Amino acid sequence: MPQVPDQFVPSATTSPLGVSAVSATPVDPMRNAAPGQQQQSGADTQKLGEVTNDIGERIQNQLDNAVAKQAETGFLNKVMNITSGDGTPQNPGYLNLRGQDAINGYGDAATAIAKAKADGADGLADDFQKSMYNRVTSQHLVSFGREMADHRFQQTAQYSGESAINRATTYATNASNAAPSYGQVDADGNATGDFNKNLQVAEQETLNGVQIMKGAPAGSDVANAALLNLHTQVGTGALVQLMDARAPYSKVQSVYEDMKTKGFLDERAIDTLGKMVKTYSDQESTRTAVNQNLSDAVRASQGQPTASTGTPDYQFPIKGGTVTAQGYNPGEAGVTPGGVTVNIPQGSSIQAPADGKVTQAGRDADDNFTMKIQHADGSVTSFAGLTASNVKVGDQVERGEDIATSGMSGSGNAQKTPSVLWSLTNKAGQNVDPTKAGLAPVDLTKVTDEKVLGTALDSLRKQVTDPYLQQQATTEMESIVRHNQQMQNAAQTQVYKQASDAFYSGGMNWRAIPPSTFNQLPPERQQQFKDLQTEQVLKNYHQGQAFKEMGETDLVSDFYANPDQLTPANVDAARPNLANSTYLSLMNRATELQNNPKGVIEAQAVNERIKYFANLNGIKDSDDKGQSSADKQNYTALTFKVQNDIDALKAANHGKATADQVDKAIQQELIQRTINTGPSKFFEWTGLGSVNSTTQKRQFQMPTGATQVRPMSDGKMHYTDAAGNTDLGVVQ
Repeated sequence: MPQVPDQFVPSATTSPLGVSAVSATPVDPMRNAAPGQQQQSGADTQKLGEVTNDIGERIQNQLDNAVAKQAETGFLNKVMNITSGDGTPQNPGYLNLRGQDAINGYGDAATAIAKAKADGADGLADDFQKSMYNRVTSQHLVSFGREMADHRFQQTAQYSGESAINRATTYATNASNAAPSYGQVDADGNATGDFNKNLQVAEQETLNGVQIMKGAPAGSDVANAALLNLHTQVGTGALVQLMDARAPYSKVQSVYEDMKTKGFLDERAIDTLGKMVKTYSDQESTRTAVNQNLSDAVRASQGQPTASTGTPDYQFPIKGGTVTAQGYNPGEAGVTPGGVTVNIPQGSSIQAPADGKVTQAGRDADDNFTMKIQHADGSVTSFAGLTASNVKVGDQVERGEDIATSGMSGSGNAQKTPSVLWSLTNKAGQNVDPTKAGLAPVDLTKVTDEKVLGTALDSLRKQVTDPYLQQQATTEMESIVRHNQQMQNAAQTQVYKQASDAFYSGGMNWRAIPPSTFNQLPPERQQQFKDLQTEQVLKNYHQGQAFKEMGETDLVSDFYANPDQLTPANVDAARPNLANSTYLSLMNRATELQNNPKGVIEAQAVNERIKYFANLNGIKDSDDKGQSSADKQNYTALTFKVQNDIDALKAANHGKATADQVDKAIQQELIQRTINTGPSKFFEWTGLGSVNSTTQKRQFQMPTGATQVRPMSDGKMHYTDAAGNTDLGVVQ
């Protein structure tokens, strides 16, 4: 029987009515009662106890119900967190999951809910409370389980349908990219190739997606509409791929017409693609006319056969293929095929070597998959050892068009090395070497001759009569030649620069130019370098003779005014007229310039700075017609000292001297000359470093007692007294 809480049991000192008990000796109230009264009293007492017990049970039930309800509320809160989440990316809630996430997350969510129910039961005190809790939460589990199962089913169906459509799109793209293999068949006429394989998968996935998402079976209007949409997508992509790859027009036109015949395209695509194919046809015919006429003009200028004579314009038909060491095998006319064996990885594309018509595409008597193409001059190209054909008998093919896929040549495909046998017979049926037949190849990127361009334009205008296409073709042909001319000029400029660098760094000797570079120069450029060398030799000779007759002042002035003449050979020629110290200084300078050709340019720049400051301070340079012998001597001495100062700067600074350092060295020498010679015509002593606007001469204010400028331990020039002991300030 449930226990009644203490607070509901009457107190020993308080009556139910709240009256305190009398303090007396307890007595038995029924002791003197009659027997009947005593019996009635016992019954009443028993009934009172039963009522009291009933009240206690009701109170306990209410308490148990409250505890179970609290546990139920906690369970529901946890379930809502599991199914609906908390609004964060980390916990979106199961019912908010989509696709594969919902499929994968169902088990985890169901496990979490079951655990939440068990955790709630574990927190209850007795079995009665757990019984109440389990009864209500079991009902909730059924409801939540149904909702979650419905969500998983919907997401599974939707995800499966979307996945099927996505896979269909992927395979449709793959099919479009495999456009060159459109219409490819094996030796037995069965469709093969990457285009067909990818298209079949795309079709099946499309039907699966329609079935799942719309409940439409294969063959229904909905399914057929989906397939037409798929085919239009694939067909459009395939044709665009072919045109972007500049496939021969015949291939593009053949694919387009085949798609129309098979109902592969919707009406809008037929109209749009038809216009695109027509535009592409015009472009390709223009390009073909340009290439053919320009190539023929080149061949005609070289006295070779042209396409106009009916000679096919063959090209090597297998990209990446190599002819075996055996080369051409003449075979025996009418008995065994001649030709060349071309090694090529199995499954490689084979192109038509020239325009023609397919006369065979299937197995020959030896069970080899063979193809034959007849050309306009009656010659026939043959390929043996194929695995698939992109064209059929009767098709017209163009030079460069993908026509087949390689396999194994040899009887019964017994040969181990993947290869193809390429044969050619002339119109008389004689075997000829296909690698040497047809027109001579022409590299149109090398055509720069204006006369060849004129010949090509004349024949082009006769061939292309449509005014619009004729203008297009003319513009394209001229653009090709003009571009080639620009590229040739740029290449020649680069070669000439390389030759010039080698020529001058080699002491103006044309033999210093590498033969590989010299041989690329046109004859007139080669002769130009030889003439320059001869002129330099004569110039050096006459200059050397002049040096022998010049005095020291004139020699030093001339060398520093013309750094390119300051060479060891010229200094040696002038040695008889130079003091030993001057000779050694000039020789060191000449050697430095010889080892560093850039030094000539630097020396020229320094000379310009000296000239600028000298002129600014009234010293006339050699370019001034009014220069006197005294001016010349002063200018030469100034130049000589400045160059020595700069050499010292470079020696102390890893061979470098900044423009500011050069300017400062020049100014310091000018100041020193002023101190040594007194305030002569060079300077006015009225201010430091300023320019007098009237006389345009540099003005200096010497510190009192200063008679010279000397370098100090701080690396700067300082004013000092005559003894050089007193520092009178830094030269600014």
